[in-house]
Amino acid sequence: MRGRKPGSLRTGLALAALVCWLLPILIITVSAGVMLNAGYNESLRRSVDADALAAMGQAELRLEAVIEDSKAVSYDGVIRRTYRGYQLNPVRFFVYRDVTEYLAQEFTRNSSYRAVFISFLAEDLHTYAAAPGTAKQNLLRHYTTEVLPAVRELLAQQDTGIYFLSAAGSCIWCAICWIRTLNPTRRW
Repeated sequence: MRGRKPGSLRTGLALAALVCWLLPILIITVSAGVMLNAGYNESLRRSVDADALAAMGQAELRLEAVIEDSKAVSYDGVIRRTYRGYQLNPVRFFVYRDVTEYLAQEFTRNSSYRAVFISFLAEDLHTYAAAPGTAKQNLLRHYTTEVLPAVRELLAQQDTGIYFLSAAGSCIWCAICWIRTLNPTRRW
C-alpha cells in the first residue's frame, strides 16, 4: 500500500456524490417504476376481469331473451295453426307465406338473429327469414345441405328440447345454430 498514490479530491467528491446522492435516487426511481408497473398490471387485470364478467352477463341476458323468443314461437300458436292448416289442405305456398311473414315480423328486427329457420321435417318443408343486411343468396340451400343433416342426426338421438349446434362452412354459419324442437316426432 505504500506505493499507491492518494486519489484526487475531485475524484473523491465525485465518488461520494455518486454513492450518497445519485445511487439512492436511481434505486428509488427504479423501485417506483417497478411498483407503478406492477400496480398498472394489476389494475389492467382487474379491468379485464370486470369487462369479461360484464360481457358474460350480457351474453347470459341475450341467451335468456333468445330462449324466451323461441318459447314464444311455441306458445303463440301461429306456427301450430299454419301447420294444422297444411295438414288439412297440403298447399306449401300458404305455409311458406304465413311462416315467413311470422318470422320476419318476430325476428328480423332483432340484432341477435342473422337468420331464423323453421323446418317441418316430416314434410321436408323449410321456411326462413333473414335479418336485413344478411346475404340471402344460397341461404336456404346452404341450410338444407350443411346444417339440416347435422340437425337430423342430433334429433335422431334426442327428443324435444333446446340444443346448440356449431355449424361451420361459410361465414354465414360461423355462429352458433340454435335448435329447438316444437313438435316431437321421431319420423325423420
